[in-house]
Amino acid sequence: MFLSARVIIAPVDIRKEFRPLVLDDMGRARVVLELTDIKGNTFYGEALPRWWAGERALDVAGYLSSVLGVLTHCAMPSVSNLRTMLHVLEQELLKITPRPEPALAALSTALITCLAHEKSQSVAALFSPLETQKIKYCASIPLNGRAMALTALSTLTQRGFSQFKTRLSEHREKSLHILENIMATYGDSIHIAVDGNAGWSVSEADEIVDALVQMGITLVEQPLPVSARNEMIDLMVRYEGRALFILDQSVECLNDFEWFAANAPPAIVNVKLMKNGGFFKALELYEEIIRSSWHASLGSEVGATITSLSLSRVLAAKTGGFICHEGAMAPHYMNDFPMPEEEWTDRLGEGDVVSIMGSAGLGIALHGDETSGEVYAFQTLSPRAEDPA
Repeated sequence: MFLSARVIIAPVDIRKEFRPLVLDDMGRARVVLELTDIKGNTFYGEALPRWWAGERALDVAGYLSSVLGVLTHCAMPSVSNLRTMLHVLEQELLKITPRPEPALAALSTALITCLAHEKSQSVAALFSPLETQKIKYCASIPLNGRAMALTALSTLTQRGFSQFKTRLSEHREKSLHILENIMATYGDSIHIAVDGNAGWSVSEADEIVDALVQMGITLVEQPLPVSARNEMIDLMVRYEGRALFILDQSVECLNDFEWFAANAPPAIVNVKLMKNGGFFKALELYEEIIRSSWHASLGSEVGATITSLSLSRVLAAKTGGFICHEGAMAPHYMNDFPMPEEEWTDRLGEGDVVSIMGSAGLGIALHGDETSGEVYAFQTLSPRAEDPA
């Protein structure tokens, strides 16, 4: 059983050079769950508030605090009881919030890393067999200026990237003009998804999507607010066959997806661990999306630590999925939990490797050029992989 459990509200500790890229509406706080077992080992999970729904870190901290008593009386997690434990905790959370996904994600991460420690395995090995030993991911490109965007694209395409994600700046006409330049230069050798980040009105969305389609960009992510469900359906129907939409904030749980699947033409869902309730809930959602003849990408969240990014990569390898990062070079994006680096391997177990920018890789080692489009190989056979050169 756990000796203690506590909830901490911590700043989103974004590395200095990336801070200007974070939108204010994404919030600046995260919620950290800390579990300590009777041997003094400490395990962490984290949650990011649902900023698009007005949720605050204080709200999520309250949800997690409400189940601490249940946690401290639970048996230690095992392969056979982990999902049952998380189901019990989910039912407790549902008593106080209809949207327990962020809190459940924190619980899931902490308990998974605890189980990996108990079994002296990496998380990657814990969830073997994996569909693939390598995963691909896309990079984000800035639209702050034509020269900057084209330079970034030139560098990244030379390193193997062909899939990109971007957001329009506050100067939308200028951003659209830059995208026109990009498409004129690269044509169909690259694919770009433009993320509306749930921030466009219906009229803006129509105008922007039409402009994007005309220049050859057919992937558009979350153009409308979550509250505009019916309008989102109308937009998807209107552009069926011309544009493919990616649903992000609109799909937080399986029920959300089932509603869209019953009412909209097939699209893509961006599955995220913290948005969708942690590893098992995200896996369940991903599998249902594929069964329904839709498509899925696996996203990371601005504000997520390297631990959560690592779990996203394990999920990508488990499903054979494509990972979509919101950072141009996501492994560099976030600092991790505030603890000395050398303590990570002791706290996370012998099977885990310190491999990604000197932080916990959770069984993932970096191979080749760290900024190429296909770089993450999963070390599941050796008890401890060495850091890459």
